[in-house]
Amino acid sequence: MQFDQSSSSRWHQRYLAGEMVSVWKEISPHHLLELDDARRLDAEAVLKETSARIVHDVELIADRLVSLGYKPFATLYVPADTRSRENAVALNKLLDIPHSLRAFYDSVKEINFMGDLEGLSFHLEPDSPDPRYSEIKSDPIVVGSAATVIREIEDGVEVGEFTVPPSEQIVLSLSPDTCHKHGYSGGDPLGILVPNARIDGTWNDPSMMFIDYLRFSLVSWGGFPGLRHMAVAPPVLKYLCEGLVAF
Repeated sequence: MQFDQSSSSRWHQRYLAGEMVSVWKEISPHHLLELDDARRLDAEAVLKETSARIVHDVELIADRLVSLGYKPFATLYVPADTRSRENAVALNKLLDIPHSLRAFYDSVKEINFMGDLEGLSFHLEPDSPDPRYSEIKSDPIVVGSAATVIREIEDGVEVGEFTVPPSEQIVLSLSPDTCHKHGYSGGDPLGILVPNARIDGTWNDPSMMFIDYLRFSLVSWGGFPGLRHMAVAPPVLKYLCEGLVAF
């Protein structure tokens, strides 16, 4: 495939100029290896810049949640280290994963915003009579580590429950569903459809590209995308979103 090499078409340059959404729409369907050297380096620069901005936003939101007295159920954000990056490489060998997820794991080991704060998020014991069962759930963002995914795959292989039918995709389990995030049983896990070795892949619910899902969840909704269903968003949302960097 041939591309216009003029400066106006350079993805990274356009990304830095504010065309983040359109650039990602253009690069998402491609395989890096199908691109010529200049275009591949261009796409890799977009991946690196996007990951840096995601880290900035996740760290900022996590710090603000702590300042609000949020009670997380795990570490809100864990940066990548050598071991977690090795696990991401191993995961890619088991199942081709999109470059967007590879780049994410190069900077981030895991995100888990599940926790309790009045007016923002809650977690209930099963069969609780608490009336919040019927309220809109804030759906805190969770993207599990490569190590966790590998363990689930290996456990599935061991009991004969893990298979990928030819020419089909499965959901790479990266997050509990919305109900599980709030303390009671719900549906199947959420995640990216694999195998998929393209630059970006599809998040299954809500169905959108992975980078679009992260942008939507973090920049628009401060890490709690379920708040979009509320007639009036809680006042804390403005604080969580202030100063976030678009990606």
